[in-house]
Amino acid sequence: MFQTGHYLLESGISLGLFYLLYWLLLRKQTFFGLNRLILLGTALLSLVIPLFHFSLPASPQEGSILYVVELLTWEVTETGLEGVSQPAGNILVSHLLPAVYLSGVIFFFLRFLVQVFHIVSLIRSGRKLQTDHAVVILTSKDIPAFSFFRWIVVNEKMWEKGNISGMLTHEKEHIRRRHSFDILFLELLTMIHWFNPFAWLYRISVKQVHEYQADREVIRQGANTLHYQNLILQQIFGQQFFRFVNHFNQFHLKKRFTMMTDNRKRKTAAWRSLALIPAAAVLIALLGFNSKPGGMAWNQSSVADTIIQITAENTPQTEGNIPSDQEEEIFFVVEDMPVFVYKGDTSQNAFRHYIAENLVYPEEAHKQGIEGKVYVQFIVEKDGKMSNADIIRGAHELLDMEALRVIKECQQVWIPGRQRGKAVRVAFTFPIVFALNGSEKETS
Repeated sequence: MFQTGHYLLESGISLGLFYLLYWLLLRKQTFFGLNRLILLGTALLSLVIPLFHFSLPASPQEGSILYVVELLTWEVTETGLEGVSQPAGNILVSHLLPAVYLSGVIFFFLRFLVQVFHIVSLIRSGRKLQTDHAVVILTSKDIPAFSFFRWIVVNEKMWEKGNISGMLTHEKEHIRRRHSFDILFLELLTMIHWFNPFAWLYRISVKQVHEYQADREVIRQGANTLHYQNLILQQIFGQQFFRFVNHFNQFHLKKRFTMMTDNRKRKTAAWRSLALIPAAAVLIALLGFNSKPGGMAWNQSSVADTIIQITAENTPQTEGNIPSDQEEEIFFVVEDMPVFVYKGDTSQNAFRHYIAENLVYPEEAHKQGIEGKVYVQFIVEKDGKMSNADIIRGAHELLDMEALRVIKECQQVWIPGRQRGKAVRVAFTFPIVFALNGSEKETS
C-alpha cells in the first residue's frame, strides 16, 4: 500500500503544480481549445509520470565490495521493493489509511454507476428524434437539457414550446467536440484522487472550458447574445443536475457570460502555455529519473537502495526449483520483524554481510562486461527458514541465476517475524547490483 501511497503523493503534487500554473497563466485566456488540451494533457501526464522511471548510466565505484546504504530504517532496508517504509506496527498507516482511501474510491465509483444507470434509463425510456449528428431524447422529467455522447436529453415541455435552437446548437457542439470522453476521464481522475482538491478543480475547469467552447459556437452561428443568456437563465432554478454530463446551464454563469462577449485574442496565451514545458521537465527529473544503472522500468520509487556492488571472482553455481506457495497469509510489515543471524551478528547488516561473502560474479558475465541490478524476493517462514525465492525484476540471465543461487543456498535460519505474539510468514525483497570496476571493464 505504501507504493500506492507514494504514487498518489507524486501524482497529486504534479496535479497541484500544473493546475496552479494553469490558474495563474491561462484561465482568463480565450484560446479555449488550447486550454482544454493543456488541462487534459497535464492531468494525464500527472497520472503517468510517477509510473515510470528512466535510469541514467552511472559509473560503478572502485573496490571489490562496496556497500551503498541510505539512512533508512531496518524495515525499509529489508523490504524496500515492496514499499514498506512505515515503522512496524503502525496500524494507522498500514491498515486504517488504506481502508479509508479504498472506501472513498468505492463510494465515488458506485455514485458514478448510479448516475450512469439513471442517464441510460432516461435515454431508453424517452421518445427519440433523429437530428443531424445527434439523437434527441424527449423526457417528462423536469431536468435541464444535457448531452451524453451522441444523445441530447431535453424536457418535452421545453421542446414543445420551441425556440430552443441555441440550446440544440450548444449541445451538438459538446457532441462534436467529444466532451463526454473528457468527462469520463475526469470521473476516473476524481475517483483516484477523490481526496485531492486539485483533482476536483481540474474537473471544474475542464467543464468550464467545455461550456465556453459550446457558447462560442452558438454565438458564432448568429444567435442573439442577450436572448441566449436569457435561455440559459430560464433553466437554472429548481432543476436536478447530473454531475458528469454536459449541461446546457452550468455553474459560473458570470464567467460564461463574460467569455461570450470577450473576443480578444491575446497573443501572450500561447507563450504563457510554454511555461508548462519546463514545469513538466522538472517533474520528470524529480519523479522519474535516477542515476542508477538500467533502462526504463516501472517506477519502484519505494525501493530502499541498500545494495551490494561486487566484482568478479569466481563462477556461480545454480540449483533447484522455486518451492510451491503455501495457502497462508504473507505479511510485509509485522510488529517484530524477522532477524537474520550470521556469525553471531544480529544487526541489520547481517544479511548484507552474508550476501557479500557468498555472492560471486558470473565468469561469463565478467568476460562480456555485463552489469545490472537484480531484485530477489523470498519469504521467511514461521520456522525461520527461507522459501519461495524468486526473481521479480532481473537484469541478465547470468546475473539473475547467481542472485537466486545465493539466496536459495542460504542455510542460515532467521528469527521468525511475529504479529500479535504469533510467528508469521514475512516477505522480503533484496536488490543486488552487479558492477565491474573501471579496470575490469576496460579489460573485458
